[in-house]
Amino acid sequence: MKRCTYCGKEYGDEADACQIDGEPLLSPEEAAAQKAQRSKRPSRQEVKTGLAVAMIGLVIGTLGAALPVYFAKGHVSGNVYVSLSTLLTGSTVFVSGLALAWLGPEVVRDRGRTIFWIGFFAGIALCILVFLKIFDLGYGYK
Repeated sequence: MKRCTYCGKEYGDEADACQIDGEPLLSPEEAAAQKAQRSKRPSRQEVKTGLAVAMIGLVIGTLGAALPVYFAKGHVSGNVYVSLSTLLTGSTVFVSGLALAWLGPEVVRDRGRTIFWIGFFAGIALCILVFLKIFDLGYGYK
């Protein structure tokens, strides 16, 4: 018997994909091997790489948070779009790096969309906070 990797429905040994959601089917042995690989902790090098990626994201995010305040003082036009994209990029890279260091590359590869959206929405929250701070300082965009 094979089982769907997504919904868990059981099929005969001749089936290759789930009829409900199209996901691949695995035998109990294959499922156990996949679970064992996913539960493997990331290596020291993978953790270092993930932390380096997170630091790059932190630098990008810091620039995205500091530049709007600096440019708002001079009322530089067009800065809003650059700041938004920098904050979104920085937060997404930061969250991806932390996920890589904490969970390992296999999980990041499998859950890439989820990790991306977590970073994206964190970036949205940062954008809101930065621009609220700019307006609190009296440097609103004109």
